[in-house]
Amino acid sequence: LKPTCGVAMDSMDGAEEATEGLQGTVRSYNGSKGYGFITGEGAFSDVMFSRHELPEDTREVRGKFIEGRAVTFSAIVKADGRSKATAVELNPSDEKVQLPGIVKNYSEKYENGIVTSHVLPDVDIRFRKTDFSADVAIGADLIGELVIFELKTLEDGKHVVSTIQFQTAKIAQKFQPGSQQGAPGQPGPPVPGMPGLYLPNGLTALQITQVLDLLAEQRRRLEMQMQPVGMKRGADMMGGMGNAYPAKTARSFVPAPPSRSSAPPQRSAPQRSSSGEVPVIKTGEFLEGSVKSYNPMKGWGLITYPKVGDVFFMKSNLAPELRDTLTQGQQVSYELVQTNDGKYRAQNILMA
Repeated sequence: LKPTCGVAMDSMDGAEEATEGLQGTVRSYNGSKGYGFITGEGAFSDVMFSRHELPEDTREVRGKFIEGRAVTFSAIVKADGRSKATAVELNPSDEKVQLPGIVKNYSEKYENGIVTSHVLPDVDIRFRKTDFSADVAIGADLIGELVIFELKTLEDGKHVVSTIQFQTAKIAQKFQPGSQQGAPGQPGPPVPGMPGLYLPNGLTALQITQVLDLLAEQRRRLEMQMQPVGMKRGADMMGGMGNAYPAKTARSFVPAPPSRSSAPPQRSAPQRSSSGEVPVIKTGEFLEGSVKSYNPMKGWGLITYPKVGDVFFMKSNLAPELRDTLTQGQQVSYELVQTNDGKYRAQNILMA
């Protein structure tokens, strides 16, 4: 590109002409202070630029990212003889380098989205949630966030992301598991199928899954209780509750009728816990742990267990004398069990 002149720009000292299409290399850039210098040619051998002259998708990058990169820019010469760069853009490169970008859209349901970059105008680049270098919280709204990514081109010519990260640690912190949902005054992720109802703040992905399972079970029980007796019996015989609760879901919770055979059940078969809530499989392990949290009003809590993460328990799994007195940090002993989907739970909980 050859430099062109003649674009007038207003200033306090009168009209200034901008030279466009200049080529140079970023010599230095201080992202925290928001300015840097470009090494160009001739009268523009050392040109200052500010963060606001960078494209929108590049304004939060740090010096190491942009230093040494080839750029195209315009420049003006001020009345004091100093040059200032405007409209600074990174040049495309044949090398495998990271690119600045902005999240154009994102689907939490499908855990993928589209990112764009001024380096590749009019190109949509697909990414997956798992492409991020760090875990991203459930329910995160990524649209409009600034990122840095590496590009991979598939055999059919389509572009996808190979790795992606946020441009600053401050942005990344907003979307760490437990940070975004745990922010004061901010609701947690919404409960699917229950408009206006949100989960507690600061839960991990495992804890959210366990709570959703519990809510689904409680909702199913409530709707079963609200049905007339004849209809309820018919739903049980059909193995479900219509479209809202398919047969597979209902069968996983409705106990089978007692067997007339005198043969003992297999040891691996799920058994109901002492509270009769969810079918569980006994692991044979009796452990001790510390109560991470417990809410007697909501009727559930968590016990810290380093091997598998936090273990979920119901109020009914506690000894009667603990159900209204248990507090965070207390040491307890418990029996470790598993639900049909492999999640761990605690039952028969006593003071250690």
